Amino acid sequence: MSGIIGNEPFGKSGIIGKFLSKGIGDRGTSESLKVESSGNVYTTNSKIYLGAMGIQLYEAYWQNNVAYTVNFPVRNISGGSCWQIMAGHSHYQHIYGCAINTFKVFYNGANSGAMTAYNYTTGNGGSFSVNSASGPNITVTKEAGSYAGWGQGIIIVIGPT
Repeated sequence: MSGIIGNEPFGKSGIIGKFLSKGIGDRGTSESLKVESSGNVYTTNSKIYLGAMGIQLYEAYWQNNVAYTVNFPVRNISGGSCWQIMAGHSHYQHIYGCAINTFKVFYNGANSGAMTAYNYTTGNGGSFSVNSASGPNITVTKEAGSYAGWGQGIIIVIGPT
């Protein structure tokens, strides 16, 4: 950690400078949370909690013609609940990629369907599908396309914590 903690010398409480938190499991050798003086926040965790909402993030380098599946644990809520899932992948141009933006709906922890706002598929890049399993869990699958190129893939899941 760099900077000043406490009330000195400017009479303000808090941290002046940069804040850095290190992991306990590895005896403090890795950074788990860093807040820079500019306000930028960095974390090595794939979950972020903001009030009653949570954001789960996933990033990978995938091959177009291979299928990939990623599971996201979500909270079992009595009554109705909704999670937004956004996913995208591309090799070179949009004709080599796929993307989805959907809202997954649960009622008393059981899958109640989806409201899909956007679903872009290509023969080269494949497609995305979003399903739910027991737990409840949200499962995001990138289905294989026909082209063998590699590219960036991201998945964002937003919902109740």
